[in-house]
Amino acid sequence: MGLWTPKKRVLSAIAGGRGDRVPATSVSQTGTYEQMEKIGVWWPEAHLNAEGMARLAMAAYELTGLETARVPFEQTVEAEAMGCKLRFKKDIPAVIEPALKDLTDLKVPTDFLSLGRIPVIVGAVKMLKEKVGDRLPVIASVVGPFSLAGMLMEMTAFSLLVVTNVNVVKGALNELIELTIGYADSLTKAGADVVVIEDMVASIVSPPMCKEVILPIWKELEAKIKVFTVLHVCGNVTSHLEMMVGSGVDAISIEKKTSLEVAVELARDKAAVIGNIDPVTTLFMGEATDVEREAEEAIKGGVDLLAPGCSLAPGTPLKNIKAMVKAAETYGYKRGGEE
Repeated sequence: MGLWTPKKRVLSAIAGGRGDRVPATSVSQTGTYEQMEKIGVWWPEAHLNAEGMARLAMAAYELTGLETARVPFEQTVEAEAMGCKLRFKKDIPAVIEPALKDLTDLKVPTDFLSLGRIPVIVGAVKMLKEKVGDRLPVIASVVGPFSLAGMLMEMTAFSLLVVTNVNVVKGALNELIELTIGYADSLTKAGADVVVIEDMVASIVSPPMCKEVILPIWKELEAKIKVFTVLHVCGNVTSHLEMMVGSGVDAISIEKKTSLEVAVELARDKAAVIGNIDPVTTLFMGEATDVEREAEEAIKGGVDLLAPGCSLAPGTPLKNIKAMVKAAETYGYKRGGEE
């Protein structure tokens, strides 16, 4: 099979193909304070500057062996471009003022791809492709239309609208999906090997509502994104796994709260399963031995790609990320290291 580079290992696992071992990667944000200190690149600069963003993305592999080059480090890029006001500190940006009071006021700008930090992310992807694209999988993310609608309006009011006037929500999603597809296409043309669809809050709706309102959007995104697709939904999504797998994406990313057993069974021969190390209790607050133990359990449980179940906490120690990588190297060989 030749040399197994991290890129070949990760993409093969996502595609459901053969691999020398389970890769240790991340499809969620990878930036940590220790990485920033060692390479001299900090937030918020690395959120605002393509070169700094690319350097911090590369640091995850350079300093820990985590098999990824992933941008951005947060989930507010599209919301900012659509008019939301953000708070930038030495941390992950947050929406402090939504763009809309009512979804009926939604209007997607024709020049969306030139607004806000969209060009910065696209530029960072181009740099990653040029610098490490032969060795590492270049992974970029887009926010799913459902979650983006919630950010644009304000989540509490949006949640109520889903219940009281779902047709308005459907109309908004049909407009936002074109934005998402266009952005994903730009990332793909820039060099992304994988696009992660982060529909973080899709778990707030019931499974029947997810099937009616969100699943058609996921299916359309999967059909129109031209590279490997990963779908991530936050929280316990055991009851939503059937829809996630049914979307047709190449892989699903799950948290520790979700039943790994159910995910593996439903995804068999349909999608790869990515996860499911607890990013807070284990990776951030635990010891290396805790990480190794949980990683071994995840591999034995059937994950195709070993990864944090969600975004890395910025304070996550490098030693714990290294422990996850070591666990993949120790326990992740499916055929005794056969190539």
